[in-house]
Amino acid sequence: MKKLIDLKTSRANKIEEMQAIVARMEKEYDADKNTADQTKWDGINVEIEAMDKEIKTLERQEELNKTVVKNKPVARKSEEETVVEKYNLFKAINKLRNGMPLDGVEAEMHQEAEKEYKEAGSSLNGLGIPSMVMKANVTTSNQSTQITTNTDDELSIIKTPALVEKLGVKRYTGLQGKLVLPYETGMTAGFIAEGSGTFPTFAIGNQALTLAARSIGGIQSFTNEYLSQTSAGLQKDMVQDFLDSIWRGVQKDMFAEIGDLSVTVNKALTGMSFNDYTTLEGTVEASDNAAYVATRAVMAAAKSTLKGGADTMIWDKNEANGYNAFGTNLVGDAGHMYYGDFRYAVIGQWSDAISLLIDPYSNKSSSRVDILASGLFDTGVRNPYGFAIATYS
Repeated sequence: MKKLIDLKTSRANKIEEMQAIVARMEKEYDADKNTADQTKWDGINVEIEAMDKEIKTLERQEELNKTVVKNKPVARKSEEETVVEKYNLFKAINKLRNGMPLDGVEAEMHQEAEKEYKEAGSSLNGLGIPSMVMKANVTTSNQSTQITTNTDDELSIIKTPALVEKLGVKRYTGLQGKLVLPYETGMTAGFIAEGSGTFPTFAIGNQALTLAARSIGGIQSFTNEYLSQTSAGLQKDMVQDFLDSIWRGVQKDMFAEIGDLSVTVNKALTGMSFNDYTTLEGTVEASDNAAYVATRAVMAAAKSTLKGGADTMIWDKNEANGYNAFGTNLVGDAGHMYYGDFRYAVIGQWSDAISLLIDPYSNKSSSRVDILASGLFDTGVRNPYGFAIATYS
């Protein structure tokens, strides 16, 4: 566009120059001067003809460009996208906490969530948010502490927390009904003699781990002022808060399942020693995936306890005696520490839809509304012998 304007400006200037030459030739006749002026006029005319050709090309291209913009097909939103954009989570929550029935898009999406729960073999209790709404309101930029799982259903929008991912916990998604997994307590491998019909012995008993959809989640508390907002950005933040609380609940449940196993070390926290760690490690078959997970109180004690015969602490940075180590109060019981191969811990997920139980009464005096967000999950341990536990009082 700029080049076209510059060309037209230059063309106009040259025409004015040609007009001045002709005026001079008409005013006084001088054969030599007129010949020189004529030559100059002819030269400028050639330049203008070239400009006219280029101007014509650029003007034609501009016309063509306009037709492309006008005729370019407009991406149409699907009916689902249009409905989801109209969904207002704040409106749905405020309706229910004030004892009013859902209507419009919010009622339609609640019914969709009920359908997803039913397909997963469960029933919805509370306000349902279907997977299509969850997907529209969860973005990777919001999930700095989340890592997408690389196993099973990679399209799941409820991402695996970083701790679960680092530990290598097995996650099954998109489940329906119950999932029965055989207990795996290790195996014995060996050569099979040709024609002997004798197989290596696998130490897998008749016991099995059964995962069944349960509502697991956590509570978030919101002020009345927050719930009176309508911002789409705040709606995304709220959904992310719900997902975070659900995953806190799932992780606490998983660590509680591990915590129900038999205890190897049981003593006062002030009596922690390096021998506790070697005892745990001697109980579980060595694995490259082995790690320690403990409450932050136990982690703090280990960071101030020397290794046997060494001038370094048992827990140094993110390692305990050479193994990956993580401190988190999601472990639950104040004095628990787990050592083992966390690939034997299992998380099952049945749906991306979530349920919200709204409690406007418990914290009414503080002008707050408690919301219990839950999803359909279950956790368990596939190999009870894959872990060793220390408890400190």
